[in-house]
Amino acid sequence: MMSLKDRDFQLSYDSSEDDLVQDFYIPALSEAIKYCRIAGYFTSSSFAVSAIGIYELIKNHGCYKLIMSPALSDKDVEMIRRNIHNEQDVIISSMSAEVLLDTEEVIKNHHEVLAWMLKEGYLIIKVVMPRDANGQILSKTEIDRSGIFHQKVGIFEDVQGNILSFSGSINETFSAWTKNIEEFKTFRSWDDKQKPYCLADVKKFYDIWEGKKNQLDVIDIPEAVKKKIVSKAPSNIDFVCKKLAKKVAQKKDNLSLFYFQKEAHDEWLANNRQMIFQMATGTGKTRTAIACIKTSVDNASKKAVIISTPQSTLSDQWKKEIDKLYNGFDKEVFADGRNTRWRKDLKRRLLELAVGNIQSLVVYSTHDTSSKMDFIQIVEDEKFKNIDYVFVADEVHALGSQKRRRGFSGVYSERIGLSATPLRWFDTEGTEIILNYFKQNKYEFGIDRALNEINPLTDKTFLAAYYYNVYFVELTEEESDEYDQLTKEISRIYHISNNQKNKNNEMLDKITIERAKILKNAENKYECFEKIIKSIRPNISKTLIFVSPQQIKKVSEILTKHDVHYAHYTQKQDAKSKEKAYGHKTERQHIIDMFAQEEIEVIVAISCLNEGIDIPCADKAILMSSTTNPREYIQRIGRVIRQHENKKEARIYDLMVSTPFSTKSEIDDKIFDKEYQRVKYIAQYAKNNAEALKLIRRGRKHGN
Repeated sequence: MMSLKDRDFQLSYDSSEDDLVQDFYIPALSEAIKYCRIAGYFTSSSFAVSAIGIYELIKNHGCYKLIMSPALSDKDVEMIRRNIHNEQDVIISSMSAEVLLDTEEVIKNHHEVLAWMLKEGYLIIKVVMPRDANGQILSKTEIDRSGIFHQKVGIFEDVQGNILSFSGSINETFSAWTKNIEEFKTFRSWDDKQKPYCLADVKKFYDIWEGKKNQLDVIDIPEAVKKKIVSKAPSNIDFVCKKLAKKVAQKKDNLSLFYFQKEAHDEWLANNRQMIFQMATGTGKTRTAIACIKTSVDNASKKAVIISTPQSTLSDQWKKEIDKLYNGFDKEVFADGRNTRWRKDLKRRLLELAVGNIQSLVVYSTHDTSSKMDFIQIVEDEKFKNIDYVFVADEVHALGSQKRRRGFSGVYSERIGLSATPLRWFDTEGTEIILNYFKQNKYEFGIDRALNEINPLTDKTFLAAYYYNVYFVELTEEESDEYDQLTKEISRIYHISNNQKNKNNEMLDKITIERAKILKNAENKYECFEKIIKSIRPNISKTLIFVSPQQIKKVSEILTKHDVHYAHYTQKQDAKSKEKAYGHKTERQHIIDMFAQEEIEVIVAISCLNEGIDIPCADKAILMSSTTNPREYIQRIGRVIRQHENKKEARIYDLMVSTPFSTKSEIDDKIFDKEYQRVKYIAQYAKNNAEALKLIRRGRKHGN
């Protein structure tokens, strides 16, 4: 269990801009052991919109203290004053109508949650009857006019004693949380400046709760009303809460699609629900896949969705997007290295699905875990043969390796592959296995379209325009000599290998890698890098620097020298645990959040930032080390050309070695042809493409 302090609550909320339920109400309830509410007016439909949060409050053994006022009509009050109707009878009748009948029929059976909580003691209701100076009970119209009971205050308290309060216009009804134009302020007890306001809200609540306010009569909920409510209590609150949450999610459809995303969705349906979405980074592959998931889950039962990603940080991003766009799953499981119980959890949830206790399940996994034999054996178990699976492979190219391709189980009848570049570099076999698994079906929306076609919502292109600056550096004399020696050795082994049917390939690969490292880690790149840092230093924030492991130390020294606040983003960081020091986030997610807030100006990254990590605010990239693998460089530029509200354009700085070597060979020509293909590809879509291509041609000529 986290705490209220771990959640990123805003200082104020406005329903015209914020999702009050998803952004505030459910997260606050989920961390609370106590929820105190002065509602003004209350209906049980509020339990429907917050079913998941209420369920978390119950699991926390929390208590919900509610102060409400019966909304008596002018006619009701007139009858009471003329002694035609008994005051207690009118209150009971009014409360029964408000709490149980409820005019909001959007979600049925929401009163079951209320009934169960009241029966089990998780909910305590007190009724406030505002009166005028003469002691006469007031109607709803008179209350609103006088402001006697106008307070709408909520107080959340967690197990650590942290308190979060809110006050504003909002009542505790379905309409208030989902339809009306509402706004309120929040105050935190752990913030010294806000604490007095927070404690004032607490005092306000308990002054009314304990009957200390003039002109406010406070009584326990009438026994007749309580008995009527409790009679509707269900036996299984778990199932009811999940069912309500799913209904609300289906009613609230946030999954509007752009024209090309709709095309991809429809083509997936038309191709037996097996397709790769080859869409440029930042064009909504995830959203498109979630739309397909929604179509699949909403129209079927016993559906398990397996979402496999390269790393757990991406799994967290998927969960966040699904929670925002489609909160329609009955259960979820995290099956990756962070959860040592994932095998038991997966079996238990699949069994619940198979026997019909739940109707849908989402499993967040990683490629390493989803391709394990014990994972495959679980999903292919005969006990679960009546389950329909949807398999979503994010960055699907990463599943083509010899070990990971086991994750392409035949039991997954519906398949979605996502990648900006699904082809595997120097791995024709792996590429064919991927394409064949998805029946050779692809929908493409490439970087060329994304940079030129207009988003109708923003009147901007789907991806941000960028400038491309290429810097050519030469090897030192020592590096050049070493490169030449390795080239001669490669040539010798290469010809031997051809004559002896590819013997010594392992040695050839090893020497080729060593030679490539010379280009990646060329000493003269550091001087060029420092010049770039000086040129952008006043506005260096939101910069990503891609390096090799050997470059980290020297690059860090240069950044420190120029007083740049940076962080490393590497494979060595522990992505399994969620430390308190990082607000119960992984270190990687903490770094990304700090970068977005500009508390970290620069992220220095190796390959683990290439795939799928969403940092749309980044607007500059420095490529200190790159390969000729198209997937790598397309992914890297994709990190900075995503659109963002404050982004006008992006800039890419690319450092590469020209080719003034004393020894030239056919192999060298092939290598540098690929290298120039890389820079030419990036340059052709740049705003300064003519200038960049001219510089590249000049560099190529110099190299020859």
